[in-house]
Amino acid sequence: MGRVKVILKVMEGEVSQTGRFEFPHPYYIQAILKSTSVEEQKKYVFHWFNNILVAKKYSSEVEGFLMEGARNAGFELEIVRWVE
Repeated sequence: MGRVKVILKVMEGEVSQTGRFEFPHPYYIQAILKSTSVEEQKKYVFHWFNNILVAKKYSSEVEGFLMEGARNAGFELEIVRWVE
C-alpha cells in the first residue's frame, strides 16, 4: 500500500501532552486500530473522529505504536511534525 503521510501536532494538556495525528483518510486509522490490541490502545487513551486520531496520553512511544500497527496493516507511516 506504500507510505502514508501523517501530520503530528503535540500540545500541552492539563495533565500530560496530547498528540493529534491527521491522516489523509479515516481508513488508515481504522486499519491501525484493527491491527493492534485494545489493551495497548487504552494505554494512550485514543479518540478518533473523521481523519483525526488523538492520543490523550502522548509520548514518543505512541509514534512507535502507530508505526508498528501500520506495518501490521500493510503500509508505512511517515510522521511529519507540525510546527507553528
